[in-house]
Amino acid sequence: MFPLCRHTELRAVCEDAEGQAAAGDGPRQVERRAPARSNRVRDLSAFLLGGLLGLLIARPAVRNSPSVQRLLTLHDSTLAPQAEVPDDELSPWYIPGETLPAEQPIASGGSGKNYAFVQIVHDDPKGPPRQLWRSLVMAKALHKFSRYPLVLIAELGDQRLGGESAIEVLANLNVHVVPPSSLLKPSETGIDISNPDHVEYLRIYVWGLTQFDKVIWLDTDAVLFRSMDAVFEYTPPSEWREEMACPSVQRRAAMLLVQPRQQDVEQMAALFGARHGAEWAAQGVDGLIGYHFDGDLPSLNDVGASAKDPWALSGTCIFGGNSSCSCLPTARDGSSRRSFPMPMPALVFRSSASSDCFSTDVAAQEALVDGVRTNVCQHPLGSYWRDLLCEAWAALPEPPPEVRGFCGDGAWFLSNSSRPPQDRGHAEDVRPRANLQICNTFAGNGGAQPQSPVWTVDPKVNLQCFEMVKALYLAFAVGEVERRNWCWVGLKEYGCHSHLWEHYSWTEMHLLSVAKGGTVPLPAFNALQDSALCDHRSLGASPNIGPGDREEALAWFKGNVAVYVLNLQASTERRATFTKNLGDLGIPFQIVWGVDLRIPGAWNDALKQGLIPASFDLGLAQQLANLKTNGMGPVLGTIGCAAGHLRAQLLAATRKSAKPISLIFEDDVAPEEDFVVRVWKLMREEVPCDWQAVSLRSGCPYGICVSPRLTRVLPDTNEPAWRCRHGVNYGFQGMLYRTSELLKLRKALRPVVFNARRPHCLDVDVALAAISDRLRYYAVPAVQAPGFLKETNQGSTRWSINVDTKWSDQAHVAVAKG
Repeated sequence: MFPLCRHTELRAVCEDAEGQAAAGDGPRQVERRAPARSNRVRDLSAFLLGGLLGLLIARPAVRNSPSVQRLLTLHDSTLAPQAEVPDDELSPWYIPGETLPAEQPIASGGSGKNYAFVQIVHDDPKGPPRQLWRSLVMAKALHKFSRYPLVLIAELGDQRLGGESAIEVLANLNVHVVPPSSLLKPSETGIDISNPDHVEYLRIYVWGLTQFDKVIWLDTDAVLFRSMDAVFEYTPPSEWREEMACPSVQRRAAMLLVQPRQQDVEQMAALFGARHGAEWAAQGVDGLIGYHFDGDLPSLNDVGASAKDPWALSGTCIFGGNSSCSCLPTARDGSSRRSFPMPMPALVFRSSASSDCFSTDVAAQEALVDGVRTNVCQHPLGSYWRDLLCEAWAALPEPPPEVRGFCGDGAWFLSNSSRPPQDRGHAEDVRPRANLQICNTFAGNGGAQPQSPVWTVDPKVNLQCFEMVKALYLAFAVGEVERRNWCWVGLKEYGCHSHLWEHYSWTEMHLLSVAKGGTVPLPAFNALQDSALCDHRSLGASPNIGPGDREEALAWFKGNVAVYVLNLQASTERRATFTKNLGDLGIPFQIVWGVDLRIPGAWNDALKQGLIPASFDLGLAQQLANLKTNGMGPVLGTIGCAAGHLRAQLLAATRKSAKPISLIFEDDVAPEEDFVVRVWKLMREEVPCDWQAVSLRSGCPYGICVSPRLTRVLPDTNEPAWRCRHGVNYGFQGMLYRTSELLKLRKALRPVVFNARRPHCLDVDVALAAISDRLRYYAVPAVQAPGFLKETNQGSTRWSINVDTKWSDQAHVAVAKG
């Protein structure tokens, strides 16, 4: 693949261009699932190099699209680094979740690219170690976005984090602790870290890390949104200073690019000793460093194509929040950065003048808004910082009370909590013992029907979002503006649908959409209520498996779970793949033949078997699906997929030797190695006893978190019913059904799927989510990595059949009905 197309945003551009070049001007069908990576993209680099230029010249709409312009900007940047960087190392253009090359361990010297990021941590020993907690946030971000380690200059000694050695906890995050005394003795510098006035001068110790060729020092008040690795290719020393100017507040350096040299650190230590009365002394350590290097350091503030494409910003310049401060225009064109859409920068320094949103102090985040006590940090920036911190603490056994409270929704959402705490009293268990095998009796029932999360936006903001979505994809934004919440449409389309098999939280997806220009950053919205409970990658890690657990779990699984795999008779390669995958796990299964409506007579057979109602009007459904307001294109494969699932449900529900749980797989996924143990633990520890269905992987999950690995699915009332509440809770690849409830569920689902006037309901997963207020439907959110299931990269059969069908709805009907 052409290197630039590894970037998630540009990958879609490449595939769009390929599809348009092959299909001409026909309607474009948007596939929800990531395409197979074999034949479709094998020669994509040759296509791009040889054909993309011609395509761009021939098609102005494609040439002028924002994503293609971004591609051309990346390929021909006027802000090239000082040294030539290979295509595969243009890492500032990676975004959250992209796979980067292997991390480079801490090393000494060498002529290779021996780089590191550095932070300095010094906390008041009389209070909580809040700077150390902030370093966990940067460690989690660098762990995702960078190949290089984080070095902490800190005296930690035997300090503990979450009941464990702080140094060991940090080492697990690729963080290496270097005591300042190992770089320079206090007697050599005169710096006394017990003196608060001396602490800022620890920054000169960064030049003492001579085991590295270059280092980037980052303030602990900063957070990373994407990779900064290519900044190492600029010439040190350079700096980035905050562009937020406040009365009586000196602009601080938030980042330094440094080439460590022993003579520099020694000379700056001597300057510190002679600081009294020095001309630079009023500016503190920034003045000392500037004086040593004969003036202000070269600036990195203008590294950006324009004011609307910065790579680093102050938090206040993104989200506002301090009327007494102004944002300095530092881009080359001198224009304002306060308008949207605007890409999220790689680095954000301080969430506000006091940086309250980069803190665990909830009390400092409180304010009265329209007379209601509110946490003002519930915007994507504050939520993102919180998610990183809470993910880091989730793996530790004993988080301190302040962090535990901060990571709990009760404190974070204050009086705006979406619902009162659920009563989970431990009443005496009087349920039949059989339930202990298939649910957690102490989890209780779901209780009253929860309210669906609603994103309320001002009509003017909604119009703004409509124009943003329209600018990104003209054919997508159609219809009357007031009929839909276009901010929500843009968030889903560019935050989630473009990244379905990647593990993003809703906070990250909101930021991705903002970066793409698909939605606005405010007001913030999370489609999962109580999101801190389950909207985290780390919760998908392999469970703790004790002695004998695997054997007990497999015995339970075979005794309680009947497994079915949905597969077309012609798909022999897929059949061989899942037969091996399930066989390796010791899982017995039964094949259920899917429904391929391209085969002559298949339509009539489906009608006779009751899989498709005789009253279903295929012609009308296809006609409506082709409307721009639906934008679906051919639906024959989608109808066959739904009919196949209904067949599998009927077989599972009516089988004489039925087991309490029926598990239906699609044939393009594979269970994780510890799948059996995961299901065993999920059913016994988390699933409430009122359950009827559980999706083992739900993309774009919408509803409410009810346990660490489970959501209660709810209808998306932000979308109109005529669209079947479409766009969330994608995932029928692995479905658990309570067998005794399956006929009832199927009876409710079938007429919703085959409503020709609502063609989006033909997507069976969408239809089930749309009626989840009438059922007890739960799901594992896809953010959790690796989770229960993985994709086999064989592509979607439903998608292939849809594409194979002619675009004419009349021809479509003729193909189906022979």
